[in-house]
Amino acid sequence: MKKRILSLLLSALCVCTFICGCGDKSSSKTNSNEDAGTGEARTKYTYTDGVHDITAPETDGYIVQNGKTDYKILIPNKADSNIIIAESELKYFFEQATGIKLNTVIEPEEGLAHTSDAKYISLGDTKMLQSADVDLKEDTLKSQGVRIVSKDKTIYVSGATSFGTLNSVYSFLNI
Repeated sequence: MKKRILSLLLSALCVCTFICGCGDKSSSKTNSNEDAGTGEARTKYTYTDGVHDITAPETDGYIVQNGKTDYKILIPNKADSNIIIAESELKYFFEQATGIKLNTVIEPEEGLAHTSDAKYISLGDTKMLQSADVDLKEDTLKSQGVRIVSKDKTIYVSGATSFGTLNSVYSFLNI
């Protein structure tokens, strides 16, 4: 029981630290009307340690509706410890917020291709992300920056590094 309480407190502290660390004091917000050539609304937050680039076009779809979701978490076949933590945190806080347990799919070795009707929350540099032609912009993101892109019904939550992907999960949960 004590371990569970301590674990919850540490998780809450991590989230608070991330949110406070990414506040307006060290950042500037820039808006552009469109993502290059896609016509999608885009918000870009620039921080001293990287960029938080969030492209999420308005849609009429829902992640959760009537207490259910069709979404699954997709992680790379060779996920490192940061990706595993990101997946665990997303599952935990998603369930706390909605009461729904997300299932996780480990991407097969040959990968999955992006399709317009697939409903995944893809974490990190998956082959599905690569097939969706989403540029991680590693030189701009740096080690802690994040990129969150929704394309069709799939949400790509990633960073240039696995630590950036962990940060991107907290940004996604904040949205």
